Amino acid sequence: MKKFAVLSLCLLLCAALVSCGSSSTDFAGETFNKSASAPSADSALGLYGASAEAAEDFSYTATGTEQPDGALREEKLVYTANVTLETEDFDAASDALHKKIESLGGIVVSESAYNLNRETYRGSRSMDMTVRIPQENYDAFLTGLGDVCNVAGIRRYVENLTEQYYDNETRLKAYRIQEERLLSMLESAKTVSEMLEIESRLCDVQYQIESLTNTQRTIDNDVRYATFNLTLSEVTKYTTPAPKTFGDRLGETLKDSAETFGDVAEGLLFLLIYVLPYLLCAAVVVAIVLICVKCARKRKVRKTKSQDE
Repeated sequence: MKKFAVLSLCLLLCAALVSCGSSSTDFAGETFNKSASAPSADSALGLYGASAEAAEDFSYTATGTEQPDGALREEKLVYTANVTLETEDFDAASDALHKKIESLGGIVVSESAYNLNRETYRGSRSMDMTVRIPQENYDAFLTGLGDVCNVAGIRRYVENLTEQYYDNETRLKAYRIQEERLLSMLESAKTVSEMLEIESRLCDVQYQIESLTNTQRTIDNDVRYATFNLTLSEVTKYTTPAPKTFGDRLGETLKDSAETFGDVAEGLLFLLIYVLPYLLCAAVVVAIVLICVKCARKRKVRKTKSQDE
């Protein structure tokens, strides 16, 4: 009977030890799982002392990194073209050019004309223009210039401001968040020194916001309108491409020679007409001198004869 009681007591002690070991194991496992799990937003804010706005910024940044920025961005390209134009009728070409600019919704930024009072001399008048054309009409305007004048030369430029634009956007967001926080801090400021310090920082932030906003507005305007620098010249002969074959070069040379001879002959004729009054005066003077010399010789001959007699 005693053996049975001792055996029962040993069994009870073993059962108690097993139950204690299992409870401690479950507790340790629960503690490990809690420590390994991610902290909640409240616990993270409490741990790092961050504000709710910072938590929102972090979540927005994490979401943005999941998608490439290139797929969401709009390219900011600025188009510029320098065009040299030629015309044989300056007045008609100038009027047609202004009408085309107006029809495409363009703006004449600046315009300078030269030698307008010399209408009788062909090839002397010229004009420089800076024009802004909506970007969607860039190709239409560039192609249509050939219908108005002879296009002697074109140089195109494309400037990509995409990175600068979106970098400025990111900086603007950061500065606006700083502005909101500084305004809230200014409302809760208790001393004059704190208010002055916050206001100083707030002025700097607002200046940066205004500067970046103006830069973004300028870029948007430059992207919306393409810039054309036009030079219109009145000529007597259009600029033609250089000839390639020997026959073309020979024909071009003979043609240029004939035109040059005609121009030289025309210039000599006008020069003769220009100096004709002076030539007439010089001829009269020479004639008078010759008459005087002839009379003097006759008197000398007569005097010599009289002395001989």
